[in-house]
Amino acid sequence: MFESKKYKALQPIVNAIKNDVANNYKDNAVGTLRRLKMEVEIATASNELKAKEIKELNDLIAHYDEILKNFKRTY
Repeated sequence: MFESKKYKALQPIVNAIKNDVANNYKDNAVGTLRRLKMEVEIATASNELKAKEIKELNDLIAHYDEILKNFKRTY
């Protein structure tokens, strides 16, 4: 699949969220997720993402919203 430049640019943010959740860094994950939401909104408004990429990112955002809503620290 050919990915847009903006989609590729958002991948480090997505990876940061995954790492923060895996390491129980809820505060960092929440802030990074907020940043991802903002970046996706801007990219969507300026047509920098393909429809499939928008759906994938919005699904990912919803997934991590749900995880962080029920997030319990283990320490």
